[in-house]
This record gives sequence, C-alpha cells and structure tokens, in this order.
Amino acid sequence: MPQSIAELKALNEKNGGCWFGRGEMRFFGTKIESGILRGHYFISANSHHGPRAYTVRSFNDEGDVEAVGDFLQPPPQQSGREVGGTPRNTLEEQTRLLATTL
Repeated sequence: MPQSIAELKALNEKNGGCWFGRGEMRFFGTKIESGILRGHYFISANSHHGPRAYTVRSFNDEGDVEAVGDFLQPPPQQSGREVGGTPRNTLEEQTRLLATTL
C-alpha cells in the first residue's frame, strides 16, 4: 500500500492509470492538497469549472482513485480569512471534514 502521494502516482501509472497524468491534472486544474490520510485517502482540489473545490479521494491496492462522498465540494463558508487577515488552512479544514464524514 502506498505511503506517499509519489508512491501512489507511481502505482497508478504502473497499473495503466492516468489519474495523476500531467495533462489530466492541468486540464482539470487538479492539485493534491494532502498526503496520504488514514492509509487510503487524500484530498484533491480542482478549479476547471470555476472556483477551487475540494474532494476527498480514496484509492485501492492497484492505485485506482475515486471520489468519496460528494464530488467537488466548495470550501466551507468559514474558510475565508481569520482575524488578522491570515488565510485559513484549507488542508486542516478538509482533514476535519474527512474525520467527521468517514
């Protein structure tokens, strides 16, 4: 089982997947927002169809990737700026979302 996103990318490609392909990620505006979480999950962000939206992803032993729950969730309402103008940590918010939904 992959222990890092780099290992997951390699496994996906080795098994004929293109989820992490440079062209695919560029086309969909995909960025990886976390490392491996809970052994089988990570968070991606896409901006292809408008504002950046987040999706919890799961993967299997073959490196196949799929969305968990609702696809392309916009950031929570409170994800603007905190007191003092410091940006909130979207990874922290999405990790909290992962912890409460799975």
